[in-house]
Amino acid sequence: MTNSGFSLGTIFGIKLRVDFSWLLIFAFFTYILAEQVFAPIGNLDLPRFGYWIMALITVSLFFATVVVHELAHSFVAKAKKIPVKSISLFIFGGAAEMAREPQKAADESAISLAGPASSMVLGGIFLFLGHVVFANISLEVAYICAWLGRINVFLALFNLIPAFPLDGGRVLRAIVWSVSKDYYKSTKVASIVGRVGGVALIVGGLWWAFVGQDYLAGIWLSIIGWFLYSAASASVSQLDMRILLRNHTVAQAQRRHPALRADLPLNLASESLRTGNSSASLVEDLQALAITILNADDYKKYSETLLRQKTVGQVAKSAKLELAVNPTLDLMSAVEKMNENDVTVLPVIDEMGRPIDALHIEDLVRYLNIVAPRGARR
Repeated sequence: MTNSGFSLGTIFGIKLRVDFSWLLIFAFFTYILAEQVFAPIGNLDLPRFGYWIMALITVSLFFATVVVHELAHSFVAKAKKIPVKSISLFIFGGAAEMAREPQKAADESAISLAGPASSMVLGGIFLFLGHVVFANISLEVAYICAWLGRINVFLALFNLIPAFPLDGGRVLRAIVWSVSKDYYKSTKVASIVGRVGGVALIVGGLWWAFVGQDYLAGIWLSIIGWFLYSAASASVSQLDMRILLRNHTVAQAQRRHPALRADLPLNLASESLRTGNSSASLVEDLQALAITILNADDYKKYSETLLRQKTVGQVAKSAKLELAVNPTLDLMSAVEKMNENDVTVLPVIDEMGRPIDALHIEDLVRYLNIVAPRGARR
């Protein structure tokens, strides 16, 4: 999933984003429902656009249920003191972005099961509405509810497949984790099962397409299998990176940033900012009560005219001292703090609590590019 897309605002304090790839699946589902599900129903006497209206309503409600599925994960995560940054809708469904991974197997299992449980409950509610409540009131509403009921039950059961990174795969990791007490081993086991599941879906999809002659469904199933295989493969690499971060400190990644006077015109700012050799510069604070940062990205967005008119102090941003880190802190904890607080820079303080510098995300990335090829050390 990429960072492309647009925001739909916030829901219960959680940012809701839609990736552009989601628009493809929205259009795909709308077409399938309008032309191949609702239109062939003999006892619905609607004009052609009526089936498309039904399809649009159904798909909109379906993706609302996907948001509910992700909110269920999010609510349990927040109950476990794990911040949730956002929920994203993309071509393969939805994903809740947590600021950090669960620290206990029981928490991982509870968070993972919350989504399928909510989908199963929604499925039961919609099936009841479709087959009991609206069956003799409105066939159109009844068919919409019945389809939403079936798709949510399917969504719950599919997500319970024990193939990482599906919810069932995360439950499998939690089970292995609770038995082995080894998070790394449990992730590798779940990743292997996830890759096997991905291959099975790819092969099954191709068989369905070319032997079963259902090309659209078969190819789509194969694409889901490829996504599952890729995500499962990436999980171990991500874990290796987490281990690497745990074994290195802020002091090792931190770079000395040049200090600039607050009254200095931007066009006279540090050469390192102009050449891209530095991600940021510190701004001198005579009272030493805070760290103020001039980010390279902020500097580069101004025209030559504005660079002469504005001063460093007018553009620089304060780094929150309550987020300050010690040079001996491991980099994984620093990254988690950045994620939890949605910042890209952390003040660095000495043993006396005095601000001495800052850790910028770009400094961390540069450092990892140097040490990562050596591999993670457990």
